[in-house]
Amino acid sequence: MRGLISFLSGLVFNVREDFREFASRHFSNGLGGSTSGIFIRLPFTRVSAFIEWREVSIGIGHGRTGQRDWSFYLGRVQGVLSIEPKVGTTLGRS
Repeated sequence: MRGLISFLSGLVFNVREDFREFASRHFSNGLGGSTSGIFIRLPFTRVSAFIEWREVSIGIGHGRTGQRDWSFYLGRVQGVLSIEPKVGTTLGRS
């Protein structure tokens, strides 16, 4: 019985570590230095987001950074929401 409990606890530990490694490899993106971020594109839409977190606070605010982009700042988190143009259109026309 003791061997079974030891085996199961080791199995749980290994599965947890493998999942943590998988998640950090596929869902985070080190950009260099102390900046980290993640890029998300919503399936079947033209909406994408890039969210990054920093070591120091950069304030609170939001604003437009382009015709189709909106950026926000919330303490240590900075993000950009973007709507990609339709295929075959230019930025000036949709």
